Amino acid sequence: MSKKNVIAQSSVIDEAFKNNPHFVDVYFTEYVVNSYSAITYVVPGDELLFIEDADLLDDEKIELREHGYTATVKATETGFFVPALSLSAQIFSKKEIRTCVLGWIFEHPIDAVDYLIGTPKVEKKTDPFTKINSLEFEWDGLLQCNGRFQISDNLFIKLDYIDNICVISFFTSADQYFDGLDCRDYSEPSYTLSANDTISILFDDDTILDFKSIKKKSFCCVFHQEDFDAFTQKKIEAVRITFAKSDIDALSMEFANCFFGVYSQLALMLYIKKFLETIVDVHPNYILPDRAIGQLNNNEQGYCFVYLMQDTTNSYYKIGISNNPDYRERTLQSEKPTIEMIACKKYPTRKIAASIESALHTAYSQQRLRGEWFNLDEADVAAIIETLK
Repeated sequence: MSKKNVIAQSSVIDEAFKNNPHFVDVYFTEYVVNSYSAITYVVPGDELLFIEDADLLDDEKIELREHGYTATVKATETGFFVPALSLSAQIFSKKEIRTCVLGWIFEHPIDAVDYLIGTPKVEKKTDPFTKINSLEFEWDGLLQCNGRFQISDNLFIKLDYIDNICVISFFTSADQYFDGLDCRDYSEPSYTLSANDTISILFDDDTILDFKSIKKKSFCCVFHQEDFDAFTQKKIEAVRITFAKSDIDALSMEFANCFFGVYSQLALMLYIKKFLETIVDVHPNYILPDRAIGQLNNNEQGYCFVYLMQDTTNSYYKIGISNNPDYRERTLQSEKPTIEMIACKKYPTRKIAASIESALHTAYSQQRLRGEWFNLDEADVAAIIETLK
């Protein structure tokens, strides 16, 4: 992606100084474009940057000169301006301010949004205790808060890939800690999410998606194909949090044009598409589950399966449970294509399936390698197959 540098090493800076030749070597600067959004449409002559004459004191504090000089940097092209600085004020020497990049202008908003989001770099992680595999994402753009995306005044989302499943997490402003910074608003009620709450998202075609947490300590949900289609093909109209506690009223909010301004919907679409594309690059066979199957949760309602799978490269076997064993097989195959389903039996509830799984784990505990993986002989395998008929 190409970007137009319209300020760095440009005559625009020199033009700003023509009527103020007595600037000292240090300047106080701030953007004068719309600070509500990181992207602003500009035309030639629009003011982008305001510069004031200042001194840099010994303790590195700024002191504006009482009768100092000022200058305004203006746009020289038409397009979508993205500031290069993350802060509204900076100190520059005369040399720095004439050479550093202060911003770019893009021909199309999608290019500006794409640049701000960046490209996620991914690293594989394995928890040494649980042996759960995950992918750790690091965004190289200006996307704020470690990949969290704000969709309303009081709600953020974040996509992750944990235990071979794509999940979406929700956070309220009462839950937020970013890089050691406490971002909670103590003037507002404590709208901390709990496992029994429900988050509903209304889209512009009047469809509604409801999300229920699969965890107790954080609001985390399986991310389905229907969710991906809705977020990337439709616009969010409103969000509602229905709290399980009867003393807290439902909280309804409109979609917030935060950070990206009027291009926030476009940014959300790109963020989700880039995330899934990165997963597919790492795991080419990965497929998002269907909502019709139901969320892979830990409740005791609904049928559940006990399965036996084999890794044909080392002849090790996995004894596990799943609401959707076919999907579980596909996700494991995305890690290792040599994994095959050997046997599988359906039980009326997850509680019963879990008891059968636990009994098998206990029976073959001497052959356990790690987690749900076992080194079984032919007689063991035949006995388990007979059990799961």
